[in-house]
Amino acid sequence: MHGWISKSWTVFALALLVLFIHGFARDERPVAKTGDLNTMFNVIQTRGGKVERWLLLLREEIPGHATVYDLEKTAEHWKSRYPHFRWDKTVTATTWKLEGTYREGPFTETLQVVAGLTQEEAQGFSSYKIEGTSWNQAIRKHVDSKIRKKITGIFHENAEVFTCLNGTFSDKIDFVDLENIRSFALDFRAEIVELINEKDFIALTGLSPFFAGQLRTLNGPFNVQIALRLDEKENRTNFAIGTPIITAEY
Repeated sequence: MHGWISKSWTVFALALLVLFIHGFARDERPVAKTGDLNTMFNVIQTRGGKVERWLLLLREEIPGHATVYDLEKTAEHWKSRYPHFRWDKTVTATTWKLEGTYREGPFTETLQVVAGLTQEEAQGFSSYKIEGTSWNQAIRKHVDSKIRKKITGIFHENAEVFTCLNGTFSDKIDFVDLENIRSFALDFRAEIVELINEKDFIALTGLSPFFAGQLRTLNGPFNVQIALRLDEKENRTNFAIGTPIITAEY
């Protein structure tokens, strides 16, 4: 889905940046679990869409006044706790990055610490991402178990949670019919906060009661984003859905 990266997506991203600049606050984040993925999957399944990729991301800021020594201790702890991951560390005069990956059957897990270095401290975040290409109740149970273990071993209570689905619809959706576009928001009972409508690209941001967490801007709170793009060559429509925002590359 790398073909999704386009001028249209740039417009969408810039619009979101404007929202954040004009007033951003984060509400309490929900506990990480797969319920949001299941909700998205059920909506797409009802519409006859095909899910090609899903991911769940947990991210937490590095505690204030952390030093390079603290980062090295984190690396030592993670490598000891997760020796089955493949680890890579990159350090420069201004950045420090640790990344570990592990592939098991249909899953790929990634652990990461990224920090910018100053004379006084290191500022950045730690994250855990799990992604796959298929979804069912057996996979959901397995992923829930993995997440619980990672939360216990890595994160504190203030970890942010992001969930995304990517996939396709086998036909071309009519982007001229706004009621048809708004129906995607209605699938999640979402109130539309922001809507970008171009010739072959639709992106909407909304607030849905289906999802517990939310971000706030002066335009109002939101917790779901839906992006649709026509693929004329393949005669289909690509989609991405994320809560509270789309974090997957597409």
